[in-house]
Amino acid sequence: MPLKHPQNQLNDICIVATNDVYGMSVMQAKDMLHSASLRLNILQKGPERESAFNVAIANLTGDDILTYSGTVIKCDHKLSLKDHWRLIILGHFWSDTDKQRQENPGLIDWLKAQHYKGTEIIAQGTSVFWLAEAGILDGKEATTYWRTVKDYKKHYPNIIWREHQAITESENISCVAGAASAADLLLHKITQICGLKVAQGISRDIFFESTRSYTIPILGLEAQRTHNDLQIQKIQDWLDDHYHQELEFAFIAQQFGMSLRNFSRRFALATQLTPIEYLQQLRIHIAKHQLIYSQHSVKHIALDVGYQDASYFSQLFKRYCQLTPLQFRKKFKIPG
Repeated sequence: MPLKHPQNQLNDICIVATNDVYGMSVMQAKDMLHSASLRLNILQKGPERESAFNVAIANLTGDDILTYSGTVIKCDHKLSLKDHWRLIILGHFWSDTDKQRQENPGLIDWLKAQHYKGTEIIAQGTSVFWLAEAGILDGKEATTYWRTVKDYKKHYPNIIWREHQAITESENISCVAGAASAADLLLHKITQICGLKVAQGISRDIFFESTRSYTIPILGLEAQRTHNDLQIQKIQDWLDDHYHQELEFAFIAQQFGMSLRNFSRRFALATQLTPIEYLQQLRIHIAKHQLIYSQHSVKHIALDVGYQDASYFSQLFKRYCQLTPLQFRKKFKIPG
């Protein structure tokens, strides 16, 4: 189905799907964002059954897409260099990259043009390949599907690979390693585009069985919890409740029956981070939430997450986010 309002494309979202795409990576994004669009329209008191924005599945030819499993997905839009979208999502594919390159010769140039226009892009799993080929990820952090990490690292050495992370965000480019992390990131983007109320509704209706909490954005820390050291998991849970306090790791180690040396070794082995790096990242991610959703000052937020010195907090925040707290707030603040 063609876009209803192509003149309003800057409000719309494009899901790029090539042949051999993993259908779930396309339809999960389509259904979540379509549902969000309907909900936003209701909140804005728009016409009944109308969408606040369009979500189009697109490719270079406009032809139907044959997925990895043999299912056919209807294409809504033929890509053009004139396109200018609010958000582009690349579908995870299950085929050889040489085949993808041969079958989609114009996609790299199209992505370069969109990136030049400042469009935000999300790459799912293997589709990180397209951004790597385009040079868009050079000097930036990225993650990808675990089976392709070794090959991608070899062919794209200028990218800062974070293979142990489920999600990476660098400027306006995000990469996700799999379907679960894609869903988490999509909820995060829905919050930015549609507001917290819509995102909470999507989370409740689609992920009703999930025990995750979306009250704090821990994107980027998800991979640090996918290990099998139960004792370290308990310590991470404890840190979730006590991150704002003045902490000594020797005391924490003692509380959990470990020496400081053994605790530090096991923590780094399980999470790929030192205890202090993990605590800093946890505090920074919680601070991000407050910057987006609260009116608190930077000094207040610094104190709230455990830093007495607001200047030090701001320096640390910029080190991890490449933005100062105020720059981050200006960029991502949710209206209302």
